[in-house]
Amino acid sequence: MKAFFAAALGLMLCLTAIAWAIRPSREHGGRTEIIWTTDPNPARTEQVGIFEGLFPSLKLTIDSNNNDQSKVIVQTTAGIGPDVIDIYSRNQLFTYVEAGLLADITGRCQEAGTTPDICWDACRDMMVVDGRQYTFPTNGGPWLIFYNKTVFDRYRVPYPTGDWTWDQFVAVARRLTRENPDGIGYECYGCMGLDWLECIWQNGGDVYTDDLTRCILDAPEDIEAIQWLMDLQLKYHIAPSPAEEAAMATSGGWGQGMVTLFAAGRVAMVRMGRWGLVSWRKPPAVQVGLCAPPYKRVKATQYISRVSGLNAKSPYLDQAFDFIKFLASEPYCEQINRSADNLAAVESYCYADEFLHNPEHPEEDYNDVLRQVTAYARNQQVSPYVNPFVAERIINRYLDLMRNEVVTVEEGCRGAATEINAAIETNTRKYPELGAKYEAARSEGRAEQ
Repeated sequence: MKAFFAAALGLMLCLTAIAWAIRPSREHGGRTEIIWTTDPNPARTEQVGIFEGLFPSLKLTIDSNNNDQSKVIVQTTAGIGPDVIDIYSRNQLFTYVEAGLLADITGRCQEAGTTPDICWDACRDMMVVDGRQYTFPTNGGPWLIFYNKTVFDRYRVPYPTGDWTWDQFVAVARRLTRENPDGIGYECYGCMGLDWLECIWQNGGDVYTDDLTRCILDAPEDIEAIQWLMDLQLKYHIAPSPAEEAAMATSGGWGQGMVTLFAAGRVAMVRMGRWGLVSWRKPPAVQVGLCAPPYKRVKATQYISRVSGLNAKSPYLDQAFDFIKFLASEPYCEQINRSADNLAAVESYCYADEFLHNPEHPEEDYNDVLRQVTAYARNQQVSPYVNPFVAERIINRYLDLMRNEVVTVEEGCRGAATEINAAIETNTRKYPELGAKYEAARSEGRAEQ
């Protein structure tokens, strides 16, 4: 076995040496090439132009073919990874940091003024791990409720304004839900896409205890919230069931998903981020409005952010840090706001008049709502005592069972909590260091009670 691992290590070292030997030159006519692994959003072309205008000695190349986390890890470990790495979740961030692949940029950011305090509060959990800064946000923003004004006008329903409760939301959605004239299926659903976690927050609940040692999906607040979410489909019939979604897909009505269904007027309200406007602005433009998510006890929604970190093994780390400066710059942040690629992460740029009143889109008179909701948006809890991907799979499996009425909401919530807590117990017994941390957290929690 030792011989096998030694051979495997030798092979990896040989492949790394070959890769380094045949890698193309990173110098282009006096300009150093910086490689950015990101998604192929068309906005990236304009962003590359802005970057190279600010830093003419650098050439920014986008690599969207290797944006998968596993590919980034393999390439970076082998010493041939990108210089700038886009990260899309806290789970990814912690994975990269624990693997030692991201550069600690705390000191550089303090010198450059690109620290978390210039960003929205909700951004900061995606920037810092154990008190050290590893990333800077490319954009960010909350989930909100978009509504199709054409559908509201068709059924003579007033547009929603200000804060509203769950009961008010259901009342509006019921007025917008219409069956087909032949009584088979629906020509329009009132709503679609609401999220289980946000419903729990909006009812004053959470997924884990404050010390993150126990899953509490079986708490009364959580069960009540998930029941309300399921009732949108099962009781009020204002959201499509899995079978109805499949029927729409079969008939060709589903198209590219919820964005297309909303644009076609088949659903009146959807939970969406600001990036939905990128599609809805295109001719024929959809007449949309935007409002805050409904709530029962607490105003709450999730904050979604994409962040960029730097490859700790990059030979061009100094040059790559200019990309962090670029993300905090006024030209970049204004491009994000103007293009509707979510919101600029630097809070001050979202208070410029150009953001509130975009001259290219004067019909978008709701940008102040974006700022208001972002102010109370939050990030999902992640317990260090259970693999977050495992917990997510457990929860999604029970949500599917609940939606298909295989189990009741109470049975589903209790089942999910039981399985996640069993996984926590297994992990903390299996890994002594994690177990010691777990016991210390529990003792501290009991002392505070």
